[in-house]
Amino acid sequence: MSDQRPRQAIRYLRTSDGVRLAWAEAGRGKTLVKAANWLTHLELEWESKVWRHWIRFLSDHYRFVRYDERGCGMSDWEVGDLGQSRWAADLEEVVMAADGAVAAAAADPVILLGISQGAAPAIELAVRQPERVSHL
Repeated sequence: MSDQRPRQAIRYLRTSDGVRLAWAEAGRGKTLVKAANWLTHLELEWESKVWRHWIRFLSDHYRFVRYDERGCGMSDWEVGDLGQSRWAADLEEVVMAADGAVAAAAADPVILLGISQGAAPAIELAVRQPERVSHL
């Protein structure tokens, strides 16, 4: 019997200030982007008893995109700017990279999920670019 669960594909992007961010996608459908929260790690979360049931559920229902914030996980650790405006810019750049990964869906707005520290960047992006966000 084969495992039919979605698998994640990990990619990297370079932010406008030169930081390398790791991001992953799994599943199909409307794009749901989870804003990074404190101490992420894409590979460890995939198997984590805390996060894996959420990741698998969301990947079964959406094209689920998430990323390691700057300074954490598989992203660059030595970074200068850890401020709120930079977190929002990073989220925007992940959304743009995810749009580019699926050219046919590039014009479609995304669903944003902001948990804990990820809530403020998600709200900021939704306010600044409401046309890019269908749900928050």
